[in-house]
Amino acid sequence: MAGNRYSGKQPFCKLTPEQRQIAIETYARMGTFLDAARACGANRGNILNCMKDKAFKAAMADAREAYADRLEGIADERIADGKDKASGILLIFRLKALRPDIYREQIQHKVDTTVKVISGVPRPGDKVPKKRPGRPPKNNKG
Repeated sequence: MAGNRYSGKQPFCKLTPEQRQIAIETYARMGTFLDAARACGANRGNILNCMKDKAFKAAMADAREAYADRLEGIADERIADGKDKASGILLIFRLKALRPDIYREQIQHKVDTTVKVISGVPRPGDKVPKKRPGRPPKNNKG
C-alpha cells in the first residue's frame, strides 16, 4: 500500500521496515495477521507486538479497510453473476465480522412494563383485612 502512515521502527517491534511493509500489504490482500506474518517471515506474535506502534497500527487499520472493500467488491461480483451462492454465505459472515456497523442483524427490543396481578396477592394500595390474633379466619363456607 503506497502512502501508508507507517513511520519507523520501535524497540518492541522486531520487524524491519521492509517486513512491516510486506505485512501491511499482505494484510490488505489476505485479511489475517497470520498470513501477514508468514509473508514477511515472522510469526503472529511479532505482528501483535508491532501493533503497539501507533503508525503501524494505523496502517494495519487502513489495510483492514482495504481488505473489507475487496470483499465487498467480490460480493458485488457474485451477486451480479448469480453463481456460487455457497461461498457467498461465507462472504456474508466475513463482512459481518469486518463491518458490523453495516452488516449486522438489526434487532429491536421492546420492554413491556405491564405488571400482571396474581389472584390472591394484594397490590400496593389494596386494603388488606387485619388478622385477629388467636382466632382462625372466618370460613364462609357453610
